[in-house]
Amino acid sequence: MTGIVPSQQIKDLPSESKLRISQYSEDITKDSTKYTPIRTLKGHNNYIISLAVLPDGNLASGSYDKTIKLWDVENGKCIKTLRGHTEWVSSLAVLPKGLLASGSCDRTIKIWDVNNVKNVNTVNCIKTLEGHAGYVTSLAVLPDGTLVSGSDDKTIKIWNIGTRYCINTLERLKTLEGHLYSIKSLAVLNDGIFASGSYKTIEIWNNSGKCIKTLGGHTDWVCSLVVLPDGTLASGSNDKTIKIWNIETGDCRKTLKGHTNWVRSLAVLSDGTLASGSDDKTIKIWDVETGKCINTLEGYTHWVRSLAVLSDGTLVSDSDSGDINLWNTDWKLEVIFN
Repeated sequence: MTGIVPSQQIKDLPSESKLRISQYSEDITKDSTKYTPIRTLKGHNNYIISLAVLPDGNLASGSYDKTIKLWDVENGKCIKTLRGHTEWVSSLAVLPKGLLASGSCDRTIKIWDVNNVKNVNTVNCIKTLEGHAGYVTSLAVLPDGTLVSGSDDKTIKIWNIGTRYCINTLERLKTLEGHLYSIKSLAVLNDGIFASGSYKTIEIWNNSGKCIKTLGGHTDWVCSLVVLPDGTLASGSNDKTIKIWNIETGDCRKTLKGHTNWVRSLAVLSDGTLASGSDDKTIKIWDVETGKCINTLEGYTHWVRSLAVLSDGTLVSDSDSGDINLWNTDWKLEVIFN
């Protein structure tokens, strides 16, 4: 007889039961359970690069097809398609007052009013921010609502959304092997402090625009950053590893190994575990405290470029296939009773 039970009920199972499990598999068996998405959203006709959860709980996605789509995650339908960028939409960030920022390889950032999108015919771009000389690769929002952008032009810009003006440009202060490098990722820490990821290094910036610390340890591009519940910083790299950093000391606390290709995306799940998406076509779930991979979501045929977490804890992943997958993170165990 086969049944599905929540993982917290393991202790109540008969001792003669044989478990087949992927969560904490090393403690029980070497078998692997393959999970399937609870819903797949289809509509983009090219790679998806970026995801953002909107204030109403729905989802925004940016794509190589130059559009942003807004999704009703309950029924899986596209609510609206936002057009205006002339190149790939590489990054998304949610601003206060129901605004959405999108960065693109057309070197611009566009601001969209996504309030009450179900009740309007079209969603128009209300502002376009210009100033970067290269692709806009990453966006982040500071606690005061200020927008931060990173670019292939090797700069970080701070924007006043109200005036549309860049109020500060941060040139990278660290030079490696005589060169400056593109900004690939951003994450907001606290009190206006934020981190930027580039080639092999992460730099920490204070709210006056000064680099106050450089974290070194990766051996390739740092393509993803996320802040963990305890205030530490997680970084994913093309060196196939994830590192956990103590921001105060600048020390690497742990290195998580398991992916066999670039780590492109990170997200923190509702239980504090860490999800990572990779070019090895998997998503891994990590217990950061132990450094162990506790689950692997397989079945992708393309790279996993971006991750997000909905308000109900659902994990969202995009892919080079153009589809968006929603995963139930209440991991279950399949139990076979002898």
